[in-house]
Amino acid sequence: MGWAQFDLGGPGIAIERADPNDPEARELCGRFVGVSITVDNITATCDAWREKGVHFIAPPEVQPWGGVLAHFQDPAGNTLTLLGSFDDNAD
Repeated sequence: MGWAQFDLGGPGIAIERADPNDPEARELCGRFVGVSITVDNITATCDAWREKGVHFIAPPEVQPWGGVLAHFQDPAGNTLTLLGSFDDNAD
């Protein structure tokens, strides 16, 4: 069982590995998990992560509330989100 814990200078985050061979854990894999990672320049981050093999479901999209989201999948098929803005100097 894997475990990672991150200190964010206040609230923290802990991530637990779910064993896909465990029937109960298998039901938790491959779904939207509601975790967003905030970045300054979403376009540059998506480009850099794509080069490293990250699969994005769709390009970054402006939301009605003004933020920009890009959903991606981890190796287990879980969907996570980048939250940011477009670089003002980008074309």
